[in-house]
Amino acid sequence: MTETPQSSSGQSRDEILARLEEIYANDPAVREHGVTLGEVAEGRVVLHRDVTADMVNSHEICHGGFLFHLADSALAYCVATFGAAPVTRRAEITYVAPARLGAHLVATARQSVEFGRDRMIEVGIEADGQLVAWFTGHSTSPRPRA
Repeated sequence: MTETPQSSSGQSRDEILARLEEIYANDPAVREHGVTLGEVAEGRVVLHRDVTADMVNSHEICHGGFLFHLADSALAYCVATFGAAPVTRRAEITYVAPARLGAHLVATARQSVEFGRDRMIEVGIEADGQLVAWFTGHSTSPRPRA
């Protein structure tokens, strides 16, 4: 019998994946826009999306808003690997290179810092293996309602 590795919090990869798949099933802002869930581990998530014709701007490149959406979604799913229900407090993105029509986007999010209910997440987005955007975000998990 093979043991499923556990995270530092005692969660197995299967438990983390099941939680993220449940979130995904109830997340039309991600699911309905062609974003798919890739690799997951505590503190690390990969999301995928292809650049389609409706995402290309007048410069014939992917509009930055779509890259921001992908990165912000990756932040949320990354924080959710810890069981938290996050909201983004602040985020910044740097566009490094253009992503063109038909490119396959891969957003890799990882936690860099945790303090209290807050986490800092870094997300690199690649288009066909080339870095096209770098995102840093600050999320918080709201206090439970009384």
